[in-house]
Formats: sequence, C-alpha cells, structure tokens
Amino acid sequence: MATALFFCHCVEAHRVFVAAVTAGKEKAGYTGEKYKMKRKGLETMVLFVMKWNIHPDKVQEYPQWAQGAIQRTLAAPGVVEFRSYRTAVGSNQAVITYEFADMATWAAWQSQEEVQQALAEAYAMSLNLEMELWGPSPVAPKPIRPGG
Repeated sequence: MATALFFCHCVEAHRVFVAAVTAGKEKAGYTGEKYKMKRKGLETMVLFVMKWNIHPDKVQEYPQWAQGAIQRTLAAPGVVEFRSYRTAVGSNQAVITYEFADMATWAAWQSQEEVQQALAEAYAMSLNLEMELWGPSPVAPKPIRPGG
C-alpha cells in the first residue's frame, strides 16, 4: 500500500512539473505557431535534464533498473539524443539528458505511459531527484564548435 501511495505521489509530482513548464511557456507566448515565429531562425532544441543521487538502499538493483528505464524511455518517439553521466570520483550521483527537436516533441514524449512509469520509478530509485527543461539561449542559439 505504501508503494502505491508513493507511486501516486511521484506521478502527481511529475504532472505538476509538466503543468508548470507548459503554463510558463503559454504565459510567455512560447507555444504552437507563436513559438515557432518567435524562434524563427534559431535552433529550437530542448534539453530535458534529470539529476539525482542513487538511493543507498537501491545501489545493487540500480544498474539493471537503469538499463531497462533507458530502453523504455527511448522506445517512445521523439528523443534526438540521450546521454548519461556519473561523477568522475566517489559518489552515487547521476545526470541524464534527453534532447528533443522542440517543446511540442518533448511534451508528446513525456506524456507517454512508458515514460511516465520510468519517471515515477526514478523517484523510488533515487534521492534528491531534480528535473529541468532547457531551451536555446538567445546569447548563443546555435551550437558553436571550436575550429568550425
């Protein structure tokens, strides 16, 4: 019963996060055609970042869970690129990034049932889970590569 309540809390927390991001974009006029017009000429890639500490009680089962969660989230359409990072020295911190073509693609991806399930499970496998959604910067809207 406690697991079911925890799962519901996690799903609700993610739903609130998504609603806040969507509301913020709508309030700023960054949706649909208006968004495309404002961003005309700029790359509109969106980066979804998740950061957490692996739960100390879940360290042994984490690698197997993570592999499955990665596969399930990548099976949902829309991801351009996925990356996973761990701190270089000594801790159980993890960061993952998903890159999407635009906000609408991210919104469609995050609404998929398998993605929602994996995100809810991430709360149980971690401590201090943070999610951030990043868009292009007006200072450097396109990628800059040294020497090119």
